[in-house]
Formats: sequence, structure tokens, C-alpha cells
Amino acid sequence: MDTRGLFSPCSFFGLSFNNRLARSATAERCADAQGSVGPEYVSMHQMLAQGGVGLIITGHAYVSPEGATTPSMTGIHNNTVIPRLKQTTDTVHTYPGVKIIMQINHAGRQTPYVPEGLHAIAPSVVPAPKCLVPSEMSDREIADTIDRYVQAAERVKAAGFDGVQLHGAHGYLISQFVSPYTNRRTDDFGGSIKNRLRFVTEIITRIKRSLGDSFPVLIKWNSEDFVPQGLSQDQSLAMVFALQETGLDGIEISGGIFESSAKICRRHIKKPEDEAYYAGFAKRLKQDGLGIPVILAGGFRSAQKAGEIISSGIADLVSFCRPLIRDPALPDRLRHNPSLRSDCISCNRCLLQQDGPTKCWR
Repeated sequence: MDTRGLFSPCSFFGLSFNNRLARSATAERCADAQGSVGPEYVSMHQMLAQGGVGLIITGHAYVSPEGATTPSMTGIHNNTVIPRLKQTTDTVHTYPGVKIIMQINHAGRQTPYVPEGLHAIAPSVVPAPKCLVPSEMSDREIADTIDRYVQAAERVKAAGFDGVQLHGAHGYLISQFVSPYTNRRTDDFGGSIKNRLRFVTEIITRIKRSLGDSFPVLIKWNSEDFVPQGLSQDQSLAMVFALQETGLDGIEISGGIFESSAKICRRHIKKPEDEAYYAGFAKRLKQDGLGIPVILAGGFRSAQKAGEIISSGIADLVSFCRPLIRDPALPDRLRHNPSLRSDCISCNRCLLQQDGPTKCWR
């Protein structure tokens, strides 16, 4: 078992890290009704930094109030949220070699909740299970939402984050635009791969124009939707290479939408063979010559499997979610004893809770 590469210092996206272990974006659920985070948010990220992870990607933050998924979701929609977020980044940056990137998002059709006076919006009227029925976005709403993403990224930089990650996976708004399952439009934002990518490529291009090439812009991306008429691996592969041309700095691979949620956070991960369930797609990207770094998510529980993915060149970093809810210090424990496995049982109760800060319930 070779884990030396996993725990060696590295540099990607113009940033230097202690190791190749990332914390995949995980909703914290500790903001107030205005989207401003509290002390729990700061301490949550401090524990992750103390625990030895190289890169922290925050839970998704909404770019616009109608894009929130819950009343306790973090906001990045106005300047009032910046001071507490800056306290978080300042705290994390006291730990050498640890970087923190904020994930920004808009729920689109995948929300059961919008503040009073607002309504859910989406590329097309395709309701998600147990969610509000969205209205189809007008040209003006599309333009306004692109503006919101760019403004949110500007706040991310102002708050001291080391980069920004767009949530383009799991069936949220960007994912809805790129997927033929949720995008039934016949205008410039629907139909062909180029048109379905237009929403996200405009966002990336404008963020780069505003913040410059030195500020990393990443995206979390679906390998596939795992639903009939959804985004396929072949379509997704072509899209990733198109996104690379926009100046995108890196990509994190995941998969699934609300209708296929069992494919996102899989249960019964008991041995290394159950881990890295999106590795096949990452391998295709590398074999086809993708020139930007790849972060691979997907059920990692062991240094053994993570090290295998790194040493084989399938991905450049690996990201953990549920195991770091269970134990934020897992990276340090794995570094000292690579034969250990996380004792997360993949029950998913941590992800299904609705109230209070995200935590392990065992």
C-alpha cells in the first residue's frame, strides 16, 4: 500500500497544500434566516483544518435567496455575510498548508423552500421530488442569475477564500441547464451541448474577467445523472473538455440528481472495492488528455483506496465528505496509520437532518 503521494505536499490551481486530501463540500446548516453564519461555522472549519486535511471546500452557499435549499443554508448573496466568513478564512489560514475554497450554488428546481414573495426558478418546468414546482426562467432571469453568480464569486474573494467552486453537480441549477432531462428549452440555452453549456460558460468567463486568472475557479461536476434521458457519461466528457477552454482551473467529479440520490451518497461502503465509485469517469478524462486537475469524490473511507487513486494517476486529489463529519481529524489519523479505515457506517443520517448544524448522529 503506497500512500506517500497522498500525504506529500502538492500544488494545484496555483495553490499549495499539505496533502492531496480534500473535504468535499458538505452543507453546514448553521446560518440564520439572512444567510449569515454563526460561531458553529467557524469552529466547524477550524476543526477540519486542525484535523489535517489539505483543502477544505465549504458547503454550498446560495447566490440568491430563491436559490436556497433550506432556511439554515449559508448565503453569499450580499455583503453583510462577509465579516463572519472572513473570520472563518482567517482562522483556517492560521494552519499552514491548509486552503479553503467556497462552493456557491443556486438550487433551481431542487428546493422545498423559498422565502416569502419569491418563487422557485429553473430552465424548464420539471418538478423535483418533494420540491416546489418551478417557473421557467425568462431571458431576464437567466441574465440576472448569471450576474448573481459573478457577484457571489467577488464576495468569496473579498471574504478571504482561496478560490471558488461552482456547484455544477447533483441536479442543482447549473446541472439543470446542462442536463437534457431538466433542460427542455428551445432557445440559446437549450438543445445542443453548446447551448446547454452556455449558462455555466458565461458564469465562468465573467468570473475570470472580474477576478483575474490568479483566483482559482473550480466546478463540481456530474459524471452522469443516472436517470433516463439524463446527462450521459459521453455527453459529460465532451462538456468537461469544452469547460476547460473557458479557463476553468479544476474539476471535482461526482454524479446523480435528486431522482437518483442513492447514487450520490451510497450506503454499504465496507471495503476498498466499494469506494471511489466515480473513478471510471475520472480515468476517462485523464486518458483523453484533460489538462486541468481532477478531484475525485465518491465514498472514500480509506487511505488505501485514496492512495491507489493518486498513485495510478486517476485523480490529483481525493475528497471525503461523510467520514469528516464523523471525524474531522481523520486525515491526521490516516497519515499516522494508513491501514485505518473510517468508522463512518454510511447511514446518511447526517445528510438527511434538517435542523441544526450538520453532525454525526452515532
